[in-house]
Order: sequence, then structure tokens, then C-alpha cells
Amino acid sequence: MKKICFAVLIIMSLALSACGNGNNTYVLAADFMADPGGPMELIDWMDTGTFGFDFRVITTIDGSVMEEKTGSMAVKDNMVYISLNDTDGNRDNITSIIKNGIVYDVNDRFETVSAMPFIKEISTGGLVINYGGIEFTNSGTGEIDGKTLPYDEYSKNDDTTVRFYIENGRIFGIESIAWTPQCDVPLPHITNILIIANASGNIPDKIFELPYGYAVYNMMEMININRQE
Repeated sequence: MKKICFAVLIIMSLALSACGNGNNTYVLAADFMADPGGPMELIDWMDTGTFGFDFRVITTIDGSVMEEKTGSMAVKDNMVYISLNDTDGNRDNITSIIKNGIVYDVNDRFETVSAMPFIKEISTGGLVINYGGIEFTNSGTGEIDGKTLPYDEYSKNDDTTVRFYIENGRIFGIESIAWTPQCDVPLPHITNILIIANASGNIPDKIFELPYGYAVYNMMEMININRQE
């Protein structure tokens, strides 16, 4: 069990460090702030499983801010597209596409794709991607990105909590606390705050396609080969 949890921590660490805005990045609008926030219908779009938006994400681990990034997310028919912009220029550009139970990390610089099994929000660094079945629990007021705003809180039966912060009748940001696996060693408590823009309920299929001609590496097969050696 300890070995499994250690592997989970490794995957989580890799997911948190996989950032970039490569050639395949899908941006809902050319200007990130062309349409700040999102309509209240976004909650319904997220519940039905077809939605997309650009965002600025603030990730905290055990209450401490780890990093801030900008990026894009799109979800449709159980497929997921996530791209995070590497603002410091020190990391390779990586876009993640999740479909058929596999996470494909696309590296445009080396024209490669690394494939690994999808392990819930662990594979996305704690970023919640499945909002289906969320149910309203309560309302309140809280702090988000230096503002005090009202929020509507929703929850799921997998212990995921989501708060939609509202400003001027639109969704300003989303705070999500992801599911954490049960292990015999403590795992970090990850919270993501998304400041959103350019929300849409119309997502094209093409963004979930792997780039043509890139070499695909099955990471689990490579791990098993190394174990046998």
C-alpha cells in the first residue's frame, strides 16, 4: 500500500509540473479577457459535461500558494483538454488530453506523446474536471483573488466541493477542492481557484485529437520493462 501511495505522489508531482502552451493549445478567444467571467448557465454546462473556458489558476497545497498559471480547459463526451501556460519559460510545453481512460501529455518541442492511465484528479494535479452530478449545498460570502464575493457551493458524492463566486450576475471564479485518495501516508490537500474568461458550451471535437506524426510512448509498458530488467 505504501508503494502505491508513493507512486500516486510521484504522478501528482509530475502533473503539477506539467505546464505549457504549445502549438496545439486551444484558446476560446484570442484575448484572454475578451469576455471576463462566465454566464450562470456555465453551472448547467459543467453539470452536463460539455463546457470550456480560459482561466488563471491559483494552486494551493496545504494552504500555501504553490503557483499561478493561465490556461484553457474543455470537456466533452468524457474527453478532456487542459493546457497550462509556462510563464517562466523554464519548462517544456505540455498539453494534456484525456480520453478512453488514458492521459496523453503532448510535448510540442520534442513532438512526442506520453500515455499513462488516468487516475481521477491526481492526473490533473488536483484540477477538478468532472462536475457531473454536482448538487447545491449552500450559499455564502468569501474571499477570492482579493475580492469579497458571494458564492454558491456545490458538492459531489466523491467529497469534491465546488464554489462558484458571483460578480454582477456572472461567475467570476471557481474554487474547487478535489477528491483525495485514501492512503496510509498523508497526501497534500490541494485547492485550485480558477479566475475564468471566455466560457462556452460549444466545444469542437478537433481539440481532443492527438497531433499527427508525434511519437507515442506507453509509459506503463516502459515502467514494466525497466522492472523486468
